[in-house]
Amino acid sequence: MKIQRARHFRHGRIEIIPMIDVMFFLLVTFMLASLSMQSLNSITVNLPQGDVPTAGRLCALTSPSIPRQPGFHSR
Repeated sequence: MKIQRARHFRHGRIEIIPMIDVMFFLLVTFMLASLSMQSLNSITVNLPQGDVPTAGRLCALTSPSIPRQPGFHSR
């Protein structure tokens, strides 16, 4: 008499959430590594210094006005 073994083979399952976490971590790691390897060559620029506006001049500069144009009709 032959005894049959009752083996149930479990098929492997791929869990998607940990795989997404690992792929995101690798993406961020390689992005940061590539950014740190770049050397930024820049030149210095001498920008002009501006004056600080007074309170009366500030109001005059910030008041909005729309000039009338021919052919433009407002409601």
